[in-house]
Amino acid sequence: MQSDLACLKLLDDNDDDDDDDLVVDVFVSALPRARGMHRSVNLIEGDTLELHCEPWGIPKPTVSWWRESGPLNMSDDRIKVRNDSTLVIESLVPDDRDQYYCVVTSRIIEIVYVRNSSTLVRVKGMLTFC
Repeated sequence: MQSDLACLKLLDDNDDDDDDDLVVDVFVSALPRARGMHRSVNLIEGDTLELHCEPWGIPKPTVSWWRESGPLNMSDDRIKVRNDSTLVIESLVPDDRDQYYCVVTSRIIEIVYVRNSSTLVRVKGMLTFC
């Protein structure tokens, strides 16, 4: 997103001082967005899930991950969120099947904006041969 800004100083007829400094405070903001998510993924039990979420906004939004059936159990050693906001779940089990939400939140002028993007994760059991 690109924008051109222009600042003008209006002088009155009595203003002979050309050395005045003009100070302008500009506040730039953009509502938060979550980008980069697939609509759905199909994996097999035991696979590793990686869901990438690209948060965008000004100021930079915070990211949290949720699932439709409730909050993520971050005490589960299989579940991690990387510094780049990627959700990783190792050793998937069928109970991991759910709709996962990347929730981006930004506070702009005392108003909290929340946006999300989601991916449906399907986990199929492993095939076993007798």
